Amino acid sequence: MGVVQVLPYPSAVAVGPVGNLVTAISGFVTPGTNSTISVTHPDLSGITPKVALVLGSRHNALADPVQSGQSGFTIGAEHVAGRFSGFDGLGFCSGSRTAQASTTVQKYQALGPAYFTTDYGITIFNNGNLALKSGGTDIAFTVSSGAYHGSVLFFGGSDIDAVASYRDLGTAASLQNIEIGCDTDAIITFANGSRISNGRASSHALSFGFATKDGQQRCLLHTEANAQAAGAPFAAILTDACAGEINPSTGALSYKLTASDFDDLGFSLQSNVNAGDDTVGFIALDLGGRRCKIVEFTSPTSTGTLSVTGAGFTPQTAIIVGSNLESVNPTFPLSTSALMSNFMVSTVTADDERCHVMKIASSADPTSTHCWSTEKAVAILGPTGTPTITANLGAFTTDGMELAFDTVTAIGKRFFALLIE
Repeated sequence: MGVVQVLPYPSAVAVGPVGNLVTAISGFVTPGTNSTISVTHPDLSGITPKVALVLGSRHNALADPVQSGQSGFTIGAEHVAGRFSGFDGLGFCSGSRTAQASTTVQKYQALGPAYFTTDYGITIFNNGNLALKSGGTDIAFTVSSGAYHGSVLFFGGSDIDAVASYRDLGTAASLQNIEIGCDTDAIITFANGSRISNGRASSHALSFGFATKDGQQRCLLHTEANAQAAGAPFAAILTDACAGEINPSTGALSYKLTASDFDDLGFSLQSNVNAGDDTVGFIALDLGGRRCKIVEFTSPTSTGTLSVTGAGFTPQTAIIVGSNLESVNPTFPLSTSALMSNFMVSTVTADDERCHVMKIASSADPTSTHCWSTEKAVAILGPTGTPTITANLGAFTTDGMELAFDTVTAIGKRFFALLIE
């Protein structure tokens, strides 16, 4: 009988990220005149991005550090020209005007411009159309009447694909299969309770969230009714939906939107009730084999480094969402916050971070609103517009990220983030 040689089992070999993905963040200031500006990043040299997430607040570039007055928030997206649906970009904005005996609120959305703000009412104040190019994007402002901060998170790489589009919502609990022609690892959603190419001056609303192929989803909802002598915003974080809307007058949940059926053609969206004529915008990401994960954290009550874990990989990008909320999944109808409502979205890479936040104070007569855009990973504003929570990225780690908090509150606030490998 021959000799059987037993060889040692080879040790596990760490598998690095697959797929070629390049992300980069660039800030810009609206030019104030009808003109085209170039927004680029050196990491994108020779690369035309597949998609861009555009964010901004009505933070006057000449005001430091926080802008008071008519606050507003803009969320938009642009994909490479001709990719899908016969249009390349779409944008949503919503805002509230300060120092009014009766709160004045408005919201607007349209195909074409990925960045815009509105003046009092729904008159377009800034209107920027993106055109993705090698190195970044051009933004052509056909209307530009003020200098405000914005930023762009670019996704590029030969192995990834992406679509920026929207879906009109409708009948009660109707399942909508969204075929976009690419594998979908994650979606980024945004809405404001209006319909494409339409504006409403009756309420202010914002929704921003994520859903991933592994079944995770999160969203931040924010709203305020018109004609409030004192600011009365409602806000909620949901862990079982990627978008939704709160009734601005009652605090009841109008609807929530869930994502499912991620496959090589797209995904599905389903509303739990009739969502009326609302529209949800989205970016669908095919990460070419790279991983993504939604994580949650609570801000610390003392300054220092907070470890945010649970990713299972080393991220290269984070999109962080938060408010001054201290809990998630509330019981509806909500009771108006005794403090204020923040709506914050930031984009973070190892080299750059940009945060945009708007705040509406509750029980303030007249209504008090503030906006801020800053190079932070986290920024929350207090009643007078003073930053009450701030943090920068310390580092991306093998299981998530470390955030260095230099301003904190006595009670921690809730945040969630999409981490991308």
